[in-house]
Amino acid sequence: MKPKKIWANLTVEDLERTTKFYTELGFKSNGASKELTSFFVGKDDFIIHFFLKDVLKSNVKGEVADLKYGNEIVFTLSADSREEVDNWENEVKNAGGTIISTAEEFGQGYYGFVFTDPDGHKFNVFYSKSFDAPGPAHLMHFFDVLHILLYFLLTDVRTCRIITFPFQISQSHIFKLYLSLNHCHHEN
Repeated sequence: MKPKKIWANLTVEDLERTTKFYTELGFKSNGASKELTSFFVGKDDFIIHFFLKDVLKSNVKGEVADLKYGNEIVFTLSADSREEVDNWENEVKNAGGTIISTAEEFGQGYYGFVFTDPDGHKFNVFYSKSFDAPGPAHLMHFFDVLHILLYFLLTDVRTCRIITFPFQISQSHIFKLYLSLNHCHHEN
């Protein structure tokens, strides 16, 4: 498969309430009808369609998640700073969202909070200093080149077999190596 695009289809009880909530958060409208309201999210304009529950249920020919008992999906929104996380938490409260966990530090170097929209759809919002590193496209190009380089370095050219290592190299290790090299490059 080589899809051209991916988007989310979620259910809501009240299109007007949903439109008001996401508009107050600053999401860009993608249009609306009597069956759905739709928004663009983020720099890449990821689309989330919010369908009336009965409409989506009919379209998928089956049941949809009851958000009182669990989640169908949890979206993650990245912020540019701790201050932006704090601002977004206030915006969500003021727009009528429910804060599940207030902004706090978690994991290694992450800061964020969790909220639900008026229909119970869950979102993580967080910031990490690693976001200040070069963007994903730049990193992916670096990872691709490094994987190719490692492949050639680890391949016995006479037998065309990969030379085994007594340790495993993960993308996390490569990313840390990249950050270290990038830091050294900028220091000089």
